[in-house]
Amino acid sequence: MINMRYFPVALMPILAGIQQILEGHVWMGLNESDPFMVWWGAMGFIFFSWLIWPIWIPFSVISLNPQPANGKIFFLYSPSLV
Repeated sequence: MINMRYFPVALMPILAGIQQILEGHVWMGLNESDPFMVWWGAMGFIFFSWLIWPIWIPFSVISLNPQPANGKIFFLYSPSLV
């Protein structure tokens, strides 16, 4: 039987690979002096580092909890932001 609670954690290497492909496009664009390639690679890399990872990591950790916890809606709350 497959436990689907581990699915978000199992996707992390795939997401990291996509992020590394985008970083590779930044370096290839710098090597070939292609600002269009650098811009798209950089925007994709920033999308992952500023949006995907700060949301995906807490979501995947919360999904591993076997019992539903009260207050799961606040998993994105960070006291340092207040």
